[in-house]
Amino acid sequence: MGILDDRGIDYYNSYEKVKKPTQGWMAENLPQDYWDKGTQSRKSKEEWFNVNVKILMDRMRQNDSDVHILQWMHGCTIEKTPDGETKFVKGFDQYGYDGNDFLSFNDADMQWVAPVTEAKLTKTKWDSVDILNQYTKGYLERECVEWLEKFLTYSEAQLRQASPPEVTIFARKSPQPDSRDLVCFATGFYPKEIEMVILQNDVPLTESNGVTSSGVRPNGDGTHQLMKTLTIGASDKARYSCRVNHRALKEPVKKDWDGTCCNCASTLGIGVAVGIPIGLLLAAAVAGCLAYVFRDKLRGLLLKRHTSNGGLQNGIANGPNAPLLPTVQTNNGAPANEPPEVIIFARKSPQPDSRRLVCFATGFYPKDIEMDILQNDVPLTESNGVTSSGVRPNGDGTHQLMKTLTIGASDKARYSCRVNHRALTEPVKKDWVEVTDETASNKSEDSGHGSNSSGSSNENLKGIANGPNAPLLPTVQTNNGAPANGQSVETV
Repeated sequence: MGILDDRGIDYYNSYEKVKKPTQGWMAENLPQDYWDKGTQSRKSKEEWFNVNVKILMDRMRQNDSDVHILQWMHGCTIEKTPDGETKFVKGFDQYGYDGNDFLSFNDADMQWVAPVTEAKLTKTKWDSVDILNQYTKGYLERECVEWLEKFLTYSEAQLRQASPPEVTIFARKSPQPDSRDLVCFATGFYPKEIEMVILQNDVPLTESNGVTSSGVRPNGDGTHQLMKTLTIGASDKARYSCRVNHRALKEPVKKDWDGTCCNCASTLGIGVAVGIPIGLLLAAAVAGCLAYVFRDKLRGLLLKRHTSNGGLQNGIANGPNAPLLPTVQTNNGAPANEPPEVIIFARKSPQPDSRRLVCFATGFYPKDIEMDILQNDVPLTESNGVTSSGVRPNGDGTHQLMKTLTIGASDKARYSCRVNHRALTEPVKKDWVEVTDETASNKSEDSGHGSNSSGSSNENLKGIANGPNAPLLPTVQTNNGAPANGQSVETV
């Protein structure tokens, strides 16, 4: 789920498998290409979670019969200076496991922090990949801030507008004998501050009179809902009403109860499936009584709370119910030819006075591919020191391949990466342009890339950690500008 201040702006779930806007201004200002690429990014991240939560379960010797949760949250905070400039305040990129802190990124020293012993192995793995930490810092301090400013501009007009609540009062069958539950329900309001009272003969009732409150809860579309309940006798003849006040209302709304009970004469109960999120339970509890009256008025009532890479993501391992790997298909269901995205860059080598030149292709299908590193247009082979990762799965049905060559820090030869694939009309050749360490650390989008280091070059990089076939590169995904930090360089 992507969140701007206290409003959800987009979501993705493992059922629909589509990234969707929850605010009108998101849909209006961002092209379909943004949502398509965001969907692919979140599908990859979903599979990454499924794989890694199982790894953590094994690492902690946990039982497969239990449900465990891996969470990821990242974002940034800004403030406006008196002269109108934007000031970066802080960035956060952190993981939690089963409700406890697991791993977080220290933006100041570009290192991962492991608060628990089980996370130290992950810290060591991720800290060993300089390009990952450089990108994460750059993303939090620059790219995230840029997108936050853009979203604030898009949403400015709507955020200034308060949304009034829809209010209803009704009674439903109570689990207590000879009783019914009187419900006052308000939904679709923004901001979340609201006043609600149940009145008996125009006298406000409180908790001491038996009134219970759900508390204000999110709908999922940026608005909120609140429900208060009072159990009364089946033969109670008092006058009951619901009074609600909110800043978007010119005056308080008062709704009188008509004395009827929507399901007291029926033996049909309202079924709530085990595992439905809390916000949905509240909606389900009233849906049976409201569906035929307020179906067109209640906003967000049956929206589920979803996860996304713009805010909080959950990965739940649940035995045989884990999602299957998606495949790349055309509209008629047949496998599609997908061309590779290709980049070439250099990163720091563990060998002194050396650099590791990397040719990387990703997102291609089928997996058959040809790749050469060229020195002054001459193909190099294993005898020249070229090493290959072998073709590895991304997790979305496509594949990736990486070849590397260690070169001297002062090497002045011309290097390039040439790739051929059946989905290409002709081979792709990318030339390496040297990027200094200073440039790499100051440009979040570059992350040490060579000539292909512009934002467009790494929009579509895909990657999914998958045991021994884990990708060797971080998946720097911008989803055509979507605020996504695809930092899953390896399994945890």
